Amino acid sequence: RPGEQYGDLDILIPSGSFRMSSFEGKLLARSPEGWRAAYPWASKRSAAFFRGTPYCGQHNFGRCSRYALAHLSAEQQLARQRSNRQPQPPSQQPPSQQPPSQQPPSQQQQLRRERWQRLASSPTLDVGLVEYNPSHDTERSRGVRTYPLPKAARKPDSVLGHYKWLLHLDGHSFSNRLQGLLLTNSLVLKQDSPYIEYYYRALQPWRHYVPFYRTSAE
Repeated sequence: RPGEQYGDLDILIPSGSFRMSSFEGKLLARSPEGWRAAYPWASKRSAAFFRGTPYCGQHNFGRCSRYALAHLSAEQQLARQRSNRQPQPPSQQPPSQQPPSQQPPSQQQQLRRERWQRLASSPTLDVGLVEYNPSHDTERSRGVRTYPLPKAARKPDSVLGHYKWLLHLDGHSFSNRLQGLLLTNSLVLKQDSPYIEYYYRALQPWRHYVPFYRTSAE
């Protein structure tokens, strides 16, 4: 019986308003074979990509994944800019006579420096929000990050084919773009979510997508 293996007898139906969206129509207009021919895997950029609005409902761990990853992406860009700077020659003065900026780093400073080094050397995270309201930023309200995010430029749908990894992040509830992302010959990284669409039960994690954002550590 429908849904029995999932612990319920719900019969899920498509959400009509999203089935007619222009975003989805453009993606579905090209077949999987068309995406593979136009964007072969070897030509794709090794980066995880997302562009979208900062729509967020109540999410895991009290955080909006779209804000959290957009901030992490911005931090990575800054970390790489810093790592590309030429190192300053060490001072010949004794440590006690060096300016504060040249004193040996504290444990907190060392941990921060190591985090920035990890960010700079990690695979590229290209996450941007095309709209932004600082008062809605869950990362700022939590006191984790205090700086605002810049607005990202909107991208045409075809840009999805240029990235090896595509992020699927929840909005106020589920995001309707998943079925389109699955066609693009890219690997979909899907946020673990309590929200489901009518076809989700036909999908298998690690076969059709890679789940992430399942624990607070992630």
